[in-house]
Amino acid sequence: VNISGWSLKGSFPPDVCSYLPELHTLDISGNRIAGTFPDGIINCSHLEVLNMSNSYLVGKLPNFSRMKSLRVLDLSYNNFIGDFPMSITSLTNLEVINFNENSNLNPWELPENITRLTRLKSLILSTCNLHGHIAPFMGTMTCLVDLELSGNFLSGKIPAELGKLKNLKSLMLYYNQRL
Repeated sequence: VNISGWSLKGSFPPDVCSYLPELHTLDISGNRIAGTFPDGIINCSHLEVLNMSNSYLVGKLPNFSRMKSLRVLDLSYNNFIGDFPMSITSLTNLEVINFNENSNLNPWELPENITRLTRLKSLILSTCNLHGHIAPFMGTMTCLVDLELSGNFLSGKIPAELGKLKNLKSLMLYYNQRL
């Protein structure tokens, strides 16, 4: 289902997976689906692509660990609060994570278990209240093509281990004043 950019307003049906049990793609980006993250979406066990970017969503994010088929998770340009959903580190099929411009999340640091995402090609975490430093373990994520961590509160030195990312085409670290 792709209804991106239709300027739809209102709330999202809470039980979408009960009447679309084989749903593989859900793209509602660029709409005005105001309200909180529709919790029923985590029951979409076959969902591979979830794009809810720029949808005026607010509130806390759910536990994503049941969405094992997910390859693309784009929740950028919303207004989520609370903790970053560390449960995504168990989604080993993920190739794209985009949380760009969710600046009201609680301060958090990249966990080392993010390296379990061995298929991850794009990690976009700009302006999402990321703190700490860029850890050397990031150099083990050899599939990364795009790493965007700009506009956060990162400090320290850029680890030499990032030089091991042979597939990396884009590295964005600007607007981290202590980096």
